[in-house]
Amino acid sequence: MAEYKLGEIETIFADIIWDNEPVTSRRLTELAEERLNWKRTTTYTILKRLCDRELFRNKDGKVTKTYEPDVLNQIEGVSGNTWDAVQSGMRAVVTSNSTYSSLGNITMSGKTGTAQQSTTHPDHGLFVGYAPSDDPEVAFAIRIKNGYESLYPSEIGRDLMRYYYGETSRDELITGHASAAGSSSTHGD
Repeated sequence: MAEYKLGEIETIFADIIWDNEPVTSRRLTELAEERLNWKRTTTYTILKRLCDRELFRNKDGKVTKTYEPDVLNQIEGVSGNTWDAVQSGMRAVVTSNSTYSSLGNITMSGKTGTAQQSTTHPDHGLFVGYAPSDDPEVAFAIRIKNGYESLYPSEIGRDLMRYYYGETSRDELITGHASAAGSSSTHGD
């Protein structure tokens, strides 16, 4: 997909889609009329432009963001027992730590970690994970350069999944102010 810079109005329109996806094209025309005072034809013209640039997909009257995985390589020769042990361990990281207690019904697996650059710099914090644990549809990796520990990226991963699965709103997460990061009492790398 080629890089495309959205204009101001296209950004507002894209935000409407991102905030409501999946959204029916009919509902999208209503939202665009409410927020942008657009006629139906204007909405469909701009939607077609953004779909042609592969930012969104309009299939069977449902508008969604375009997600296309890129498989770079595959691991071969690892036994099923080994995969089971890794997945069980990643699930245990989440189920045994109070950082993830606000996930509700979301089953997430993950692994924390740190990487030391030097003795004069704080460690880099890392959290990788996927959800749902039994049939993954989303995976992520979060790294905070010089983040000291893995708790902060773990909280970001937790919040990403809460947002992705509709357990919290964008407005609850993006407030413009620093959050009380690191409020969990149990963590480790």
